[in-house]
Amino acid sequence: MKNSKKTLLALAAGALILALTSANGFARGGPGMGGRGFGGGGPGICNPLNPALNEQQRQRLYELREAYLKDITPIQNELMTKKLELRNLWSAPNPDQAKIMEKQREVNRLQERIQERATKYRLDCQGVLTGSSPTSN
Repeated sequence: MKNSKKTLLALAAGALILALTSANGFARGGPGMGGRGFGGGGPGICNPLNPALNEQQRQRLYELREAYLKDITPIQNELMTKKLELRNLWSAPNPDQAKIMEKQREVNRLQERIQERATKYRLDCQGVLTGSSPTSN
């Protein structure tokens, strides 16, 4: 029992360190969001520093970015914890297939939640640039 407490504490500490050190990387975004990705480059659709924006658009994009980061950060932290737990399951002397499959499903669900929020964020940014509001389904 003592060993599992140490492992859990190490996982939590690792997730915290990862969350604290990766916030800047997530703020930069990925391809198409102002970040550098495969084929990416210039200012993305959600980049508030784009010189072609007026002050209202710039302010709104900053607000959207802050809300987006506030929304996804806890999910990202949970995702990192689940990935560490999955790694531990795989490294067991006799990996439990059912536990690994369930943990992988949890990781997949978290990744899907992040992707959905990223898509909504980009749609909201596009709405700021075009002056329209995306329709919700």
